[in-house]
Amino acid sequence: MQDVQRISSIETNTSGASSDHIEYPRMNTPSALLLLVVVTALTYLTAENLVESINGLVEHSSVNREWITLIVIPIISNAAEHTTAVVVASKGKFDLAMSVAVGSCIQISLFVIPVLVIVSWGLGKPLTLFFDPLETLVCPLSPLRPNRFSSSP
Repeated sequence: MQDVQRISSIETNTSGASSDHIEYPRMNTPSALLLLVVVTALTYLTAENLVESINGLVEHSSVNREWITLIVIPIISNAAEHTTAVVVASKGKFDLAMSVAVGSCIQISLFVIPVLVIVSWGLGKPLTLFFDPLETLVCPLSPLRPNRFSSSP
């Protein structure tokens, strides 16, 4: 059993010092899976209420529907991820903070954009992945820049 815990442990380096310690999981697998299901259900209910409340907000205020759906909701939806990066960075785990931030960018570029293309085809409004040469060059090279600044000399 200790071998399994050792394998699943995470080795971290705190505040750049040489004092390594091993963090063991604080929750067993069945409890973690149950919590994941409960949180997913609550997220679904919250998202449904958010979408239903947009109509009321647009009708009773001068806020534009497109501004809410294209600007406000994406910022709010990524708030947890940004908070995680800030909290982890404040604990001195800068590599993890950078991986969260860069991982979010990669996730958007590799998953969300192609899904939007497929959805647009289904709606009959073609959206292509034809980018300018500069955009094509910047997209795969963009994760290298933060990595360059975060790595120690």
